[in-house]
Amino acid sequence: MGVILFFVFALIWFLPIWFKQRKTGLIKPPAILIAIAMGVIPATIGLVSLQSLLSIIYKFFGIQEGTLLHNILQAFLSYAVVEEFVKFVCGILVLNRQAEFKKIDCILLFGAVGLGYEIIETLMFSSGGSFGIYVRGVFIAHVMYQFIMAAHYFEYRAAKQEGNAKKAKVQLLLAFLVPILLHGTNDLLTTFFIFEETEQAQMTNGVINVLLIALNAVGLLIGLIGAYKSVKDERVITKAAPAK
Repeated sequence: MGVILFFVFALIWFLPIWFKQRKTGLIKPPAILIAIAMGVIPATIGLVSLQSLLSIIYKFFGIQEGTLLHNILQAFLSYAVVEEFVKFVCGILVLNRQAEFKKIDCILLFGAVGLGYEIIETLMFSSGGSFGIYVRGVFIAHVMYQFIMAAHYFEYRAAKQEGNAKKAKVQLLLAFLVPILLHGTNDLLTTFFIFEETEQAQMTNGVINVLLIALNAVGLLIGLIGAYKSVKDERVITKAAPAK
């Protein structure tokens, strides 16, 4: 069910952005397909490697699974920071191969990386049938995180190209901070599910479900609004502009 939801809503949310990009953007479809592939293979390998390393570090320092500290570290560091960083690197690798790009191009390329990774994650975890997977399937969370990251990253590149160092620093910080906060909070909430049949436990899970839906809805709105607004943005970043 989670897989079906994901692919249905991926078509609903992602494809219209792609169609709009093809009308106004500068990059071609092969670059989008490469970005999806980057999310499927390199991103997954990098994520598994870094997350496995962090698990070893947690055990070395005696941080036990199931504790609040472990859940926070896992949600925000192992998942949010690591996953967003690896997807960011994959997006940059594809983006920097383009001679020039507009904001809609940047958003779509990063979103394509997120889409590739979301495909793998959905296939891996959908068999568990958890509510969190269904929510992610509907809101394609990883794609939205990348839409948000890309919007701020484009502003960073634009500020660098214009010579506005102060604005560039702020936008680069937001490019990581906003997706990581949304992602980490999302994953942390899923660790609080109580597997009991008591009325209090079910009520607690109900509240968490509502929070998960609200959080993903916010991410979806921010991501889609930014993507649709970028269609009208005619600024162009050239390859000569520094990436860092």
